[in-house]
This record gives sequence, structure tokens and C-alpha cells, in this order.
Amino acid sequence: MMAKRLVLCFVLLLLLPRTGSAAPRKQVVQKDIGAIVSALKPPPGYRPAPPQGLQAEANEWSVELTWKKSRDMFVKGYRVYVELDSDEEPEEGEVELQLEKVAETDGVSFREEGLEPDTDYTYWVSAVATNGKESEPTVIETATLPMTRPPLEVDILDMKDIFTNNYKMYETEGIGKVNIRNNTDERITRLKVTFTARGIMDFPSEFEIRNIEPHESRAAILKPVFTNQALDISEDTPLQTEINLSYYFNGQLRTFTTSRTVMLHDKHRMIWKDPDMAAVFVTPKDPPILDLSRSVATQVGDSTSPLVMAGALYETLGQMGITYVRDPSNPYQISDGRIDTVDYVQFPVETLKRKSGDCKGMVVLFSSLLESLGIRTVMLDYPGHMFLMFAVGKGNTAPKGELAGLLFPHDGELWAPVELSLVGSSFLMAWEKGSSQFLEWTAKKGLGMMDIRSAWKRYKPATLPAQLLRPAVVTLQDLEKRFGDELTLLKRLTVQAGSPNLFEAVRNDPGNVPALLQLGIRFGEEGDVAEASKYLMRATELAPRSAEVINNLANVRMLAGDSAKALELYQQASGLDPDDPYILINLTRCYLKLGQRVAAKEIFARATRLRPEIIDHYRGLAVELAY
Repeated sequence: MMAKRLVLCFVLLLLLPRTGSAAPRKQVVQKDIGAIVSALKPPPGYRPAPPQGLQAEANEWSVELTWKKSRDMFVKGYRVYVELDSDEEPEEGEVELQLEKVAETDGVSFREEGLEPDTDYTYWVSAVATNGKESEPTVIETATLPMTRPPLEVDILDMKDIFTNNYKMYETEGIGKVNIRNNTDERITRLKVTFTARGIMDFPSEFEIRNIEPHESRAAILKPVFTNQALDISEDTPLQTEINLSYYFNGQLRTFTTSRTVMLHDKHRMIWKDPDMAAVFVTPKDPPILDLSRSVATQVGDSTSPLVMAGALYETLGQMGITYVRDPSNPYQISDGRIDTVDYVQFPVETLKRKSGDCKGMVVLFSSLLESLGIRTVMLDYPGHMFLMFAVGKGNTAPKGELAGLLFPHDGELWAPVELSLVGSSFLMAWEKGSSQFLEWTAKKGLGMMDIRSAWKRYKPATLPAQLLRPAVVTLQDLEKRFGDELTLLKRLTVQAGSPNLFEAVRNDPGNVPALLQLGIRFGEEGDVAEASKYLMRATELAPRSAEVINNLANVRMLAGDSAKALELYQQASGLDPDDPYILINLTRCYLKLGQRVAAKEIFARATRLRPEIIDHYRGLAVELAY
């Protein structure tokens, strides 16, 4: 602390230069631009008078000195010293003072920063003449103020509750925002900020700030890295988080700590204020979801239609005994505008296990199954309820005829709305109900839409622990037994939705062979043998010598399992166009199907002689024939 200044007859002044052991001091000197140093030499033995009017103003970390400007023409400036504590005992009759020169200025003020709060300081100020002589010092004692706030502190501007199902998001978007404020008159350096949430972090997250200037505030976002242990939380739990600062001030390492309690929500929670959060519950890569969707796709493998796939999946859920139940404790909160209420959403695998779910659970289950097959989905909602629509193909215009009011253009595609609360009934009924709701709430301007794939950009699907669940296998025969010819009808509607121009062409000209041919091919691709045969037979009647028409009619007979009739038609097509190697390839496959390998090899050889490079496209067939 302050070394007391005694008035004695003899005073020993030790003027010490700065040393590396002294803490660096920041000097703020006010220049007096109008000061003019006299070029005249003072008289012999001249010594200037001490400075007058010396005053000190102190706060927690600094002292500012001011004094009156000397009117002596020989004074060129001033020197400022501060007393240092001495560790040695002075000899009897002496007072040993250690002074450190902290400034030399031609102005009339000096400011020293980086001081300790609640500490006594003694300053000496002397005048300096042009001959180098120094006056007697003017001495002033002062004390810095007690510290009422730390040099550096943190205000928590925002701290979010943690939704564990989306724990990955906080790593990029952050959990909260803090304001770091420098309360001092000195730059603070090497600042490190750490954030800790025990139990769901392996290590504290941290970042560094090189410098914070005096009285500067710096906003920062806290970006913790949570582990998937967060998904083990089984109920909403208060969690204590901690923010720590470490920094250097006045050469010393200091720390500051503050804490905030947040709510750690279990993995089923979300708020409808941000409907996109529901995307975390759509888990198309969850193994039980993949197993179920792929088993269904295998059953209807002759069709690539999203409409057929969706119908088969929907009917499979009904066949498995999965039912819709209304959640009596916490129904869909958007029904009365309470969008800030924390809601409960069931994961798809849990709906499969429990064989029941509310509208939210059914929607995320069906969306997961469709997305696992690459079918795009959008969640739909109106006050009190949620349903879904899925993309069936490209299109910007609502279809006419049978599909009018059932498919709707959106974002360059046609979409089919489905009401999932009707699971267990026919898919066509659920489709019709979903479409009527879509029309009603679109007209009321009350329909909300949430594109799953767009929402995934921010809310990634939750990665759930492995589940020991193997859904029961549902065969195509099971579905046909329960739902009749519904899948066949969906195949026909798929062709109608995807080929409106072809149907329009046939309506305008029933003898349009190219349109009939293309419709036959489209129905064949969907596995609808009856419709494909109908259109191709009409084309054959109109163009009996068209190798292309007869070749595709043969393809349909192969699809129907009638290889003998297919062979007859392939031979006819090849006779009409003997230079078409692709007809010969079809004929080769037909011979193989009938077990006639010698004939198959001979026909394959003819095809390769017509077009040698064709062997590269049918390498598997060549290997099978040992060609």
C-alpha cells in the first residue's frame, strides 16, 4: 500500500527507471498545442517553482491528475512520479522513497490506468526548466474507489431451452447470446469464454476474443457441442449451465463466472411456434422404417408410381393393425393458437411398436415411410389437425377428369393429400378426405404447409438408438384380399396423372396410333397388364404391320407370364423389322424363359452382328449365354 511521506530535514530520493518486473501502465497524456518553449537561457542557479493547483480524480481502475500551467517562461514541461512500496527498512534518520517516473509532458494533465481498486496512491509532479533543472515536487495522495463491479462481466441476452431431439442444431446456431462488457478504462486481452452443460457435453465449448477495448461491449453466440446422450433424457429436466470468462487485466489472470438454468426437454418435445421442428421426427433412415418400406416396395416391385407406393404403404399400416387415437391430454396445440406450448410428438418407430398414434404421430410415420423411398412429402395443418400430401410427379396444372379435385399443383409437381386418421380404411377414402380438406382450408386461407426436405436443412432427423423391431411382413396377397383391386386402380390413376396429353390426344382422335402405343407402354410400366393390352391391341388393329407396336404387345404378354404368346409376337415383329437388334434382344430373353438356350444364343449372335456395340449394354445376357 502507500508509503507514508514524512517531512524531514534530509530526504533521499531514489529515482528508479522502469523495470521489466513492473506492471505496464497505459499513459494518456493531454498535449497543450499552444505551449511555446522559450529559447532564452535562464539565469545562473535558476530553479523553477513547483506546479500549483495539483488535483486528482480517481475511479476503480484509474487516476487522473491535473495542475495549473506555469507562467514561468523558462518552464518547458513537467515530470510525474508515483511512489512505490519499499521492501527494505530505511536507516535511522532517513526515509527511503522509491519513485517511478510515469510521464514527462508539456501538458497539464496525466492519466494512469490499470490500477488496483480500493488502493492508496501518491503522485509527485515537478516542473522542468529549459536548463534541465527540476523544481521541488508537488505531492498529492489519492485512492482508487472500491470495486462495485468486476472489470469484465457477462450479461445473458438470450438462453434457449434445449430440445434434445435436435441437439445437433445448437452446434451451428447456438443455444444463446451473451454480451461481454469491459467496465475498465484499459484494454483487456486474451479473453477465453467457455460454456458448460454437465451431463450432455463431453467437453466445454470455448472461443477466444483477442482484445476488448475500454468500455466496449462485445456480443457472442454460445455454440455448444452436445452428445447423443441428450436423447437418453426421459423427462423434462432443469439443467444448470455455466459461463466462465478468463482474461488478463493489469498483468494478472482473472476469472468471472455466471450461470443460468434452462429446461432440458426430452426427445419427444417441440413447440409449434416453429412448425419446421416437426421435421426432426421424420426419420426415413431409421432401420425399422427402412425395413418396412422396402418390404412393401418389393411387393409392388412392378410399379415405380409414388401413388401406388403410398397406397400400398397406407394399406399395409391398416393390415398391421395400426390405428389413429386422439391425444386427450395434449391435442395439436395450434387449434387454439397456443403455439408456444411445448407439445409431445411420437417417433415413427414408437407408433409402430404401440400400433397407434395421434395425427402428429401418424403423419410423421407416413412421411418417414414415403421419404425412405424417395417420395417428397409436405405436412399440412389447419386449426386443430394435421395431415399430409406427397408428390406424385411433375406438373403445374390441376388435372381434369377422374383426378380433378384429387391432385394439386405445388412447386412444379402434382400432390396427393392424405388424411392419416382414417388408416385402416381404404387409401382412396383417405385420399378423397385429404383432398376435400385441402380444398376447404385453402379456400379459407387457413392451410399451413411445411416442406420436410426444406425443414431438414435446419432440423436434421433425430438419430435414435438401435431398435429391436422387425415389422411383420405384409404380402401383396394380404393387401389384395383386404382392399380388393385398389392398387390396380391406383396404377391406372398414376398413368392418367402422368399422361394427360396422351389421353387428350386419344379422345380427340381415337385412331392416334402413337398415343395408343405410348399409353400401352405406360400401363405396362405400371404392371397393369389389362389396360396395357387394351391400348396396344387397338394400336395393332390400326397398324398391323408396325413392328414397334407388336414388339410392345409381346412385352406385355411376357409381363403377364404368357411366354409362348410373347414368342409368337416377337417373331412377328422381327419379321417386320429384321434389322432392329433390340427386338432380337427381347426374342433372346423369351427363348431363355422358355428354356431354349441354343435358339437364344443364335438370336443374340444376330443382334450383335447387326450392332456389335450392343454387347456392352447386355453384358449380363452375354455371360448367361456364355457368348
